[in-house]
Amino acid sequence: MYKVIKTNEGYMIENQYGSEYAHDENGDNCFDSIDEAQKMLFIARVRDAIDHLYEAIEEGDAETVAHLALRYKQLFGNREMSK
Repeated sequence: MYKVIKTNEGYMIENQYGSEYAHDENGDNCFDSIDEAQKMLFIARVRDAIDHLYEAIEEGDAETVAHLALRYKQLFGNREMSK
C-alpha cells in the first residue's frame, strides 16, 4: 500500500510495506507537485498489479489470475490518462 506524503523537499510516495519510496524511471522519488506525485502513485500501483499477475501466471493459478485481472480492470480500467 502506498500513500503520498509531503516533505520539506516536495512530495514522496511512501511504500508502507517496504523501506523504499516509489520512484520514476530516472530513480527520482521526490516530486515538486501533488499532481506529479499522484501520477507516480498510480504508476506504482500498476507496477504492483503487474507483479502480482505475473506471479499468479508463473504459478499456474488460473483462479487468482482471473480474480486479479477483474479487480485491476475495475481499479484501473476507467482511469483517463490525461496531460
